[in-house]
Amino acid sequence: MIEDVGTIIRFLPMLFAVLYFARKDKFNLIIPMLAIIAFVIHPIGRTVWYFALFWTIPIIAYFLRDKFLMARALGATFTAHAVGGALWIWFFALPASVWISLIPVVALERSFFALGICVSFILVNNLLAFLEKKHILNFGFIIDQKYLLGALRNEPTA
Repeated sequence: MIEDVGTIIRFLPMLFAVLYFARKDKFNLIIPMLAIIAFVIHPIGRTVWYFALFWTIPIIAYFLRDKFLMARALGATFTAHAVGGALWIWFFALPASVWISLIPVVALERSFFALGICVSFILVNNLLAFLEKKHILNFGFIIDQKYLLGALRNEPTA
């Protein structure tokens, strides 16, 4: 049973990250707020409340996501972290010392994840634009013109 919970806790947060990245919605503000509350009302979480400050990042990034891809990526990865962290503390009750020791790990790990999200998004966006331009693929993907190489951008029609 406990392995099943661990598996769900590892995969469920990714759903929330995808939803955060995919579209701007008030839901993207509510999820990290609920995670913060869930974490700090736990007896252990209450003693390391400052760990949950990581989860203010998706709240702040929400207001910058349309301007900066990195904000959108940070919001997504920290939303996943918020959901996972809130669930993890309730199901596994790791001691406060573990949460404290995770602070530098989380900062570095989530920074790398956000960079990976940005690079992946730009690469896939350009690949899909290239495949559509060459008429190899046309599934109607939404191509974000902002992140395309010059040769792949649609020329404005006059």
